[in-house]
Amino acid sequence: GFADSTFVYGPENSGWLPVAGDWTGDGIHGPALYDQTGGIYYVRYTPDSGFADSVFYYGPPNNNWLPAAGRWVE
Repeated sequence: GFADSTFVYGPENSGWLPVAGDWTGDGIHGPALYDQTGGIYYVRYTPDSGFADSVFYYGPPNNNWLPAAGRWVE
């Protein structure tokens, strides 16, 4: 079907990789972008336009890592 809503998150043509997850455990999924050249995640807690709620480094710069989301522990 068609999208229920749309929003803009991140710079155009950046090559950053998208991933979505429930980052705060509140049942609401938000987008994140992973910048492979910097090894940086830009996480938005809600599915709407705006600035990152959390920014953190994960992995070395200029890597070929792929982003992943999940609930790793109970």
